[in-house]
Amino acid sequence: MTAAVAAAQRIAESSPSFRMPRVWWLLLAIAAAIAARFLAADLLSIACYAAATVLVYDLFAASDRNLSLIAMSFSLLACAAGAVGGVLHLAAFIVFKGAQYLSLLHSLALLFLRLRAEASTLGLALFAIHCLVAGYLIFREALKCKRSY
Repeated sequence: MTAAVAAAQRIAESSPSFRMPRVWWLLLAIAAAIAARFLAADLLSIACYAAATVLVYDLFAASDRNLSLIAMSFSLLACAAGAVGGVLHLAAFIVFKGAQYLSLLHSLALLFLRLRAEASTLGLALFAIHCLVAGYLIFREALKCKRSY
């Protein structure tokens, strides 16, 4: 067993907060699987992801509080963009439900769907920045573990 694996196991055994993000990630995966069918599950998966983000911030804060805060901020902004996209999707559904032959309402619904796509693109870009910062924190922590052994 390598020193890094041993250090990670010691952290996992000593910290109850290390186990909590795994529960939220599991709930996120379940909600995202259901979200393909139901819009409310999409918003539930965003809420689970926000909770997991805050718990992961707590883990990374021991390494570097400022970088961890930056990573959490970008992740929560990505969650907000996802929530806005979900609301736009709901708005398009409501407009489509009431529009039978009116081309103006169809155009409005199409606008909502296009805005949802833009919100999703923005959310993915923010999530990518979160992943880069979190990856840097993990890499730096791994280097610290190597140096200590």
